[in-house]
Amino acid sequence: MRTLSKCCLLAAALGFSASSMALQALNDDDMSSSTAQDGIDITMSNLSVGVDYMRYGSSGNQTSSYSGAADLQMAGFAVKALSPIDLQMRVGSNSSGRAAIVLNLSPMRLQFNPMTMSVHSWSGQQSALVAGSDQQAVAGSGMFTINMGTVTLPSLSMTVTQGMTDHANGTQVSSSGITLGTSAISKIDIAGLGIQTTPAEQARGNNAYLFHAQDIAFNNIGPMTMSIGALSGAAATQAGLTGNAASNGALWISTSPVMVGSVQISNMGMGDASSQIGNLSLSNLKIGAVNTYISAVR
Repeated sequence: MRTLSKCCLLAAALGFSASSMALQALNDDDMSSSTAQDGIDITMSNLSVGVDYMRYGSSGNQTSSYSGAADLQMAGFAVKALSPIDLQMRVGSNSSGRAAIVLNLSPMRLQFNPMTMSVHSWSGQQSALVAGSDQQAVAGSGMFTINMGTVTLPSLSMTVTQGMTDHANGTQVSSSGITLGTSAISKIDIAGLGIQTTPAEQARGNNAYLFHAQDIAFNNIGPMTMSIGALSGAAATQAGLTGNAASNGALWISTSPVMVGSVQISNMGMGDASSQIGNLSLSNLKIGAVNTYISAVR
């Protein structure tokens, strides 16, 4: 009964936070001082997600060079958690009294299945996108195969608040939108990353890699904040955007500056799997604030 009461209180608090217009986006200092009391704890074991086949069709006719309909096909996507995942969610506030949803995520090891991608001509008919007979096109003549290998993530703390902030100049744009803040991350490791050429070449016994690496490690990643919001065409124009964004509006993603202590790439190679060109090390990688606008092409 006590657990049920907590869930009810949490749901009420979430509903209040979504409707309140007084919430403000947290900056990095606010995020680091966020605290919360009771909440819920979700543990997932034997988690796996797979999509055998995905297909996206576009009618084309955008330029004289690309006037025919085409589709993007992806086959074989799957990810499996190699250990249980624990998520704790609380509603609380920081030292300034600003409301926030506080998420704490346990360390994770995720194993990805190789995914093949291909682009083909398309009849323009919706029924053709779901025709099973067309799925063989990906396996027979794919452009390339991406293998993410095994990704290891440390424990992570995240805050979620209402509001849209332009991190390039540090100003809050509106109370609409959502802002995500992450704590510092000790290390993200990717083992076995590879991008291979066509499956047809692999069937002939050729492991023609465009790129492969035994291990890629991102160390000591600093705190980062990301805001996501929508701009109407008028708002996009006011923000200085032109073209499709000014006509159709845009999804706006603004990220704060972030520092990465080092990036280590081990046994990097191109060509055959046995071909290695060495190791690469980068130190004190600085990434500035970035504003990204995504709009539809019509």
